[in-house]
Amino acid sequence: AERCSTCTGASGGGVVALRVLEAKFGEGRVFENLNGRGGMWERAIEQWQLSPITGTGARSYEYYERYFRDLKTNWVFWSDTEIDAVFAHNDWLQVLADYGLIGLVLVVVMLLAHAWNALGFLLGETGHERMHRGLFPDYRGSLVVGALAGLCAFAVHCAGDFQMHVGVNVVTAAMLLGILANPGEPDERQSGVTVERGQRAAGGLALLGTAVVALVLLVSAPHRAMGDYHFRRSVNVFSRADGLGGYLQAAAGFAKAAEANPEDPNIYFYWGMADLKAADEMPAISRQYVEKAIEHFEQGIRLYPPHPYMAMWLGRSCDALQRYEEAGRWFETALRWGNGSREVHHKYGDHLVFTKRPAEALPHFVAAMHRYPRESLDRMELQAKINYCMAEAKRSSVPVQV
Repeated sequence: AERCSTCTGASGGGVVALRVLEAKFGEGRVFENLNGRGGMWERAIEQWQLSPITGTGARSYEYYERYFRDLKTNWVFWSDTEIDAVFAHNDWLQVLADYGLIGLVLVVVMLLAHAWNALGFLLGETGHERMHRGLFPDYRGSLVVGALAGLCAFAVHCAGDFQMHVGVNVVTAAMLLGILANPGEPDERQSGVTVERGQRAAGGLALLGTAVVALVLLVSAPHRAMGDYHFRRSVNVFSRADGLGGYLQAAAGFAKAAEANPEDPNIYFYWGMADLKAADEMPAISRQYVEKAIEHFEQGIRLYPPHPYMAMWLGRSCDALQRYEEAGRWFETALRWGNGSREVHHKYGDHLVFTKRPAEALPHFVAAMHRYPRESLDRMELQAKINYCMAEAKRSSVPVQV
């Protein structure tokens, strides 16, 4: 009876947890498409096929994920907003794509070697002559069992998420690997242990390495932390701004963030967006702010070359200044790296209309419209643009392709 009540309680708790989870995250359609993981895994495999042995480089999935998308791709959405995948949400596939077969084999061999060492230790301990009624003669056996269980959970979770890219998880995994590699000497907490000369040398080398890492962190971390602080604070100001004052305040915050951490491309992207918003509020001097936005986008894209949205907004900004040829080059870059983005197609269609090519704009407007949810304002706006392009094509007898 007790077992039945326990099972019933656990089942009821599971149902309640599922409903709470669905209410919280169901708007992103995560239960319909596993939050787009299948598509992300497919694009990681496509990326791996570019360089099967050595991979395409560390963290290059973030670049290639966009490159392999098109408008037919099963994309990730959250509340009908497109989301770019920075990680493959399967670390084993991402290691394979970024580092190739060599990288994946090295990681697997490392984990298996530590697991083999731990299992050998445990099997040796269970036959120890000092065992009594306990499974192990001292604390080390239980510690190794716990570390091995933790590492197994880490490895399994890596199949569905980006565990290896979360700093605290990496540090935890390193600690677990250290325990499995060297569980320690027996009863070393109670009895004296003779320290060999080699152990002293290894300890000194480890201390020196720790000091070097600490020094690097002390030099670089404060600047990065301050930059991140100003960036996050300014993003909040920017997202809540409803007028010129808010956009100027956000831009000033992004300037402080860039001064503290000039290597973060996201700072320049949002800084440029704040400048464009300020330009909309000040038509008399809008050109100056658009030019400032172009400078910031260009700096951001130098740090992050295949960023389709920065390229798109560079094209859009050049259109505002009637620098149409330059805008066209930026839109070509945006399309090359973000062909599946409805926003890229939408803005490129606008560029083609600005340059009096409505027939060429039509397929891009149609492609973008079908990626927006029904009854949305964006879809209605695009429908009006499609009607305009159709009318212009009919008037000039230009054949259209949709």
